[in-house]
Amino acid sequence: MEMRALRILVLLGLVDGMVSCESATKALDKARAVKEKAGQLRTKDVRTDPVTVKVLSVGEGSSASGSNTYVGSVEPSRSTTLTSANSGTLAALNVKQGSHVTKGQEIAKVESQTIRSSYEMAVNSLKQAEDGYERLMKVYNTGSVPEVKKVEVETALANARAAKAAAEKALWHTTVVAPYDGVISEVYCDKGVELGFAAPIATIVDLSSVEIRFPVPENEYSSIPVGSQVSFEIPATGYKAEVKISSRASIASPLSHSYEYTVSGLKNSGELMPGMVSKVYIRRDSSEKTAVIPAGAVLTDMEGRYVWSVVDGTVYKRHITVGGYSGDGIIVTGGLSSEDRVIVEGWRKVSTGMKVNTIE
Repeated sequence: MEMRALRILVLLGLVDGMVSCESATKALDKARAVKEKAGQLRTKDVRTDPVTVKVLSVGEGSSASGSNTYVGSVEPSRSTTLTSANSGTLAALNVKQGSHVTKGQEIAKVESQTIRSSYEMAVNSLKQAEDGYERLMKVYNTGSVPEVKKVEVETALANARAAKAAAEKALWHTTVVAPYDGVISEVYCDKGVELGFAAPIATIVDLSSVEIRFPVPENEYSSIPVGSQVSFEIPATGYKAEVKISSRASIASPLSHSYEYTVSGLKNSGELMPGMVSKVYIRRDSSEKTAVIPAGAVLTDMEGRYVWSVVDGTVYKRHITVGGYSGDGIIVTGGLSSEDRVIVEGWRKVSTGMKVNTIE
């Protein structure tokens, strides 16, 4: 009886094990099905339709306007900072910012007790030397004074005259005068202050003629020589003129890597003031192949400026050469061909080798 019960228990265990195995198999099959379905979904996601971007055809309707535009500013042809030639007290200041002055006009007076004392001592020494010389000559003509004594007195007189001239010049330099006709653009101190040697007092600028200074990128330096014809305008006044480039810097700015160009000798009747913004236009060779694209489509990486271009539905990165600005955007002088279509909207969604749909 006990053996029979034992067999029944064994059979029940086997049946239960078979049921558990079958459940485990079904659960495994179900997990595999879910995994395959997820993979199908991911595959479907990867195979979604290409993104749509807006493009601009380089070969159609995007030619440049024929000139490069640069932004510069009006600067005075001459500018001088007047300084104190000696230490002392600023006893008089006869100008203020905006004052018009003429050549030789007194700007300021610096009172130096040391300079004045030196001058008075030199005057007294000269009088003493002149008196001694006169008394010597009265007896020298009688032959009672040796020649060596006469030379000694004459030398003392010459030294006294030289000392007075130097003291007189130093005293004269305590008065600061305008070196030319102009306008006081800055005043750096007030009457009554103590000034050190070479302390700035005021700046005078000559506005009878002005110049235009504007930066040119380093990659355009060789194509714009001195003497090139340019046209410019001052938007604030509407002033326009055509002139030639007078000079250009030989060292580039360490920050912008651009060279400063100058157009000088512009006669000014009062309508051009320092600091006014100027637009300078330089005409390019008409045979030069260029394109104008929106500024927002031009990006920058470690190698320079670039755009995303679409050729036969595939996206490519194109590094470009920029030649300036026009009213419609940035002028591109190199890096693109007539087959390129530049992405102007939707470039954030693309990468190299990606397939896209395009709209013009």
